[in-house]
Amino acid sequence: MRFQGFALVFLVTAAVMASVCKAQAFYFFPGCESPAVESKIINRFNWAESHTWHDGVRIVSIDQAVERPAREYGFTPILRRYCRGRAYLESGHYRTIHFLIEEPMGLAGVGWNVEFCLNGHDRWRVYNGNCRVLRR
Repeated sequence: MRFQGFALVFLVTAAVMASVCKAQAFYFFPGCESPAVESKIINRFNWAESHTWHDGVRIVSIDQAVERPAREYGFTPILRRYCRGRAYLESGHYRTIHFLIEEPMGLAGVGWNVEFCLNGHDRWRVYNGNCRVLRR
């Protein structure tokens, strides 16, 4: 019985510390409209276009980026922001872009990473049809 009490105190303490860490981490976690996030998306998309797809589609800028509410399914140590924005293409057209910012998902678990999907340009359906995985 004594061990169960210790385990309960440990779990409660861990849950409280995790919520505090999560709140503190969001303070340094980039937002959807962050220039660093926009730059990373544009660079990765345009690199993939010129080295892989060769469709002639290139992103010039991203605007109207907003965070979308996400459902959480229990505790997770990974911070996530689901975002949607509007990508301006070299052709002069706009396309909806969905992206997910995650931390700690950078190199060796340090920093943040971004996954993105441009509507109509997920050729291999990495994010399911019409970017469904990132739309949440």
